[in-house]
Amino acid sequence: MCEILLQAIVEKLEALEIALLKQGSAGKDEETSNGEMKLLQSEFIKWATTLKTNNEKINSLSEDIRAIRVNSDNPMQNQVKHVHHFHKQVWLPVSLFIISLLLAYGWVNCSNEKKSFEANDMKYRYWKVNGNTHLLKIIYYTDSLYNQDKDHFIEQVVRSERQISEQENMHRLAGEKEKNLDQKEKKVLSK
Repeated sequence: MCEILLQAIVEKLEALEIALLKQGSAGKDEETSNGEMKLLQSEFIKWATTLKTNNEKINSLSEDIRAIRVNSDNPMQNQVKHVHHFHKQVWLPVSLFIISLLLAYGWVNCSNEKKSFEANDMKYRYWKVNGNTHLLKIIYYTDSLYNQDKDHFIEQVVRSERQISEQENMHRLAGEKEKNLDQKEKKVLSK
């Protein structure tokens, strides 16, 4: 487009030059008119070069605009990473809560043991007050054994408890074996 404009300007300049030459021969010196013409031509040549540089700038700008349009047609994709993390200050209340839970558990456990101890103490006192003579003899005998030799008394109690638990295990195992034998017999009979 600039080239067409430039050609039109050059053609008009040539027409102007011809018109000036005709006028210059009629009343002016040829030297002054030739000098003015050359000056005018040099100015038009300068304009032509500035137009060319401006044309190149306009072309580069239009290319940049096209590139921007292409980029705007393909929108940028933003990827957002969503990360959850605890503040450092959150750990303090969490740890204090866990500690308070452990303390509450210990307190409840101690309270239950105390209640059990008080209940056993009350049972023992009840036997002593309301028991028959044979029961009182057994209680006094047991107390005297415990007071006489605590370690031996504890060993006897633990040994007796183990024997009872072993007998219970034997009965349980025997019951399981009987069940297994019954199941095997049913399988054999069903075949």
